[in-house]
Amino acid sequence: MNTEAASREELLELLSHALTKAGNATLMTAELKDVLVDHAAGNYRLLMTISGELLAYGMAQEVTQLDEKGLDHKVAKC
Repeated sequence: MNTEAASREELLELLSHALTKAGNATLMTAELKDVLVDHAAGNYRLLMTISGELLAYGMAQEVTQLDEKGLDHKVAKC
């Protein structure tokens, strides 16, 4: 079991792969991906949890592309 923190590149690769597999590789702006990776602090699970919550928010708001503003709104509601 690997317990080392993931690198920024590994987390960005995972997030990009997940978005591509979900069918919309451009759903998140590059800036948002960077913010999410920074907040995840090397933790794969945290990255996917935050991303999933932001996706649910985006679906509820019917946005076509998620950006940092959506993250700000989601964080403000917590």
